[in-house]
Amino acid sequence: MQQIQAAIKAGATKDAELMTLLARSQVAARKVDDAYDTFHQALKLDDGHPQVLLGLGRIATRDGEYGIAIKRFNDALKQITTRQQPNSMKAEAHAAMGRAYLKKGDTGRSITNLQDAMDLDAQAAEPYYVMGLTYDRLDRAKRSVGYYEKAIQLDPSLLDAYERLGKAYGKLGNAAAALKYYQAFLNRNPPTAAADRVKRAMKQLQSN
Repeated sequence: MQQIQAAIKAGATKDAELMTLLARSQVAARKVDDAYDTFHQALKLDDGHPQVLLGLGRIATRDGEYGIAIKRFNDALKQITTRQQPNSMKAEAHAAMGRAYLKKGDTGRSITNLQDAMDLDAQAAEPYYVMGLTYDRLDRAKRSVGYYEKAIQLDPSLLDAYERLGKAYGKLGNAAAALKYYQAFLNRNPPTAAADRVKRAMKQLQSN
C-alpha cells in the first residue's frame, strides 16, 4: 500500500487503475472509510470502472444499503460486458450480488446469481461459500455442506467455511465430521474470539 501511495503522491493521481489498487489495499487493511473515498476518486477518473463499482457495491452491502449495492453490481456487469472483460469478472459480480441478495433476505435471487457465478467460473470459491450460507439460511444443512466443502477444495484458506462446516455437520448429528472441521478451523490460527467460540462448540459436541 505504501508504494501505491508514494506513486500517487508523485503525481499519478490521474491513474484510475492505481487509485483502484490503493482502495482495494485499504479494504484488505480494513480501512473501509478510506477505501470508500479512494474508490470515489477513481470513479471521477473512470465512471464505469468495473472494479470500482464492485468495490463500492461491497461497501454498500457491508453498510446494509442493499439497493445501492445491487445497482452497483448491475452497473459493473454492464461495464464488464461492454469492455469485453473475462467471465471470471462477471462471476465476481454475480457472486457479490448473490451475497447482497442474501443479506437482503432474498434467497431466491441469491441462488440465481450464485449459480450464474458458478457457471461462469467453476474455479471461484466465493460463489460456493455464499451458496452454503444461503442454504444455511434456508435451514438445509445437507445442501450447505456440499457447497462449503467445494469452497475449501477450491480455496483451502477460506477460514470461515471450516467453522460453517462444523456447525452444519453438528446440525446433521455427525459429531465426528463436525469436530474434524472445527479442528481444521483451529489449525489455521483464527482470531482469539473465533477460536474460543469454536472450542466451546467442540466441548458441547464432546459432552453429548
